[in-house]
Amino acid sequence: MAEQAKKAVEEEVIKTYDYLAEDTKETGYEDMTNETMAIPWLKIIQKQTPELDKNKPEYIKGTEEGDMVNNLTKTNYGSLCQVVLLNFTRMYTEWKPDRGDFVTNHTVEHAEEIAASKVFGNWKTEDGNDLQECYMYLVLIVGHEDEGAMAFGMTSSKIKEAMKLNSVSKLKRYTTGAHAGEHILRQHQVYTLKTEYTTNEKGSWFAPKFDFYGVIEEMTFLASNEERKLLPTKKIDYAQLGNDKPKSSGDIAAETGDSRERPY
Repeated sequence: MAEQAKKAVEEEVIKTYDYLAEDTKETGYEDMTNETMAIPWLKIIQKQTPELDKNKPEYIKGTEEGDMVNNLTKTNYGSLCQVVLLNFTRMYTEWKPDRGDFVTNHTVEHAEEIAASKVFGNWKTEDGNDLQECYMYLVLIVGHEDEGAMAFGMTSSKIKEAMKLNSVSKLKRYTTGAHAGEHILRQHQVYTLKTEYTTNEKGSWFAPKFDFYGVIEEMTFLASNEERKLLPTKKIDYAQLGNDKPKSSGDIAAETGDSRERPY
């Protein structure tokens, strides 16, 4: 669980050696800028994710289904944490047919232009590639501000929760004090993010759920401001949305009702 992962991090001791003291300049890394660094992903652990498989390099000891982890640092945040929403983008990702490889990402406007078929939940390009709607957030985890911004994508059935989150964040206002009645800026709002066990006739999975927690505190505010300044220069690897690839044509044919519903 998260407690075990946290203890492991706390027990890691990085010593300081006197012979390093005079080596004060970092040379040879001049081209290592934000543009060359990957933004980590906040990932929800499901039954088939490699973090649970001891034989996979992604394995994280002590991790369980429903936990949320940083895919780069391997930090396990458990099934509940507080987050600040740094940025939101609605977009589409393009994939090869039948859960194939990632192709590229598109703005909503461009996706609408290149979509040859616009069946609900099953947009296709002329080449037969899948276009998948994605509500993309960049978040900062309270208490882990030093880990920086993380990408968190919501697709398929999770878009319903994303739309609810967007509506709630627009309505939040101060209730007391000098700013009573004024809208709380989204980047000043803190949300509890937890995972909930969900099931239907097609299977079971852990889904994200957001609840308003309160207003950002000063330390987190300062960290989030710095992260927001850096966001335009950071690159996001949208291929990491691979666990949420569009369904195969066989899966779609087998479904009834809302085609966004899928167990991952």
